Amino acid sequence: MAEYLAAIFGTEKDKVNCSFYFKIGACRHGDRCSRIHNKPTFSQTVLLQNLYVNPQNSAKSADGSHCKYHIAYN
Repeated sequence: MAEYLAAIFGTEKDKVNCSFYFKIGACRHGDRCSRIHNKPTFSQTVLLQNLYVNPQNSAKSADGSHCKYHIAYN
């Protein structure tokens, strides 16, 4: 019995756990979903904010140096 339950965990045959949430990390039904959404308690992913500055988002001054802020004149 345990082997069978382990084999169907996260599949469409699993009537308890949401297979869509298991695969994608989000459910199209949201809070109205009748199945359980198993949310991880930890992750091996590390988020490094502001590590990359997109060159298209940075402004250049008239002499070619980068400005921290872009000032638009009308």
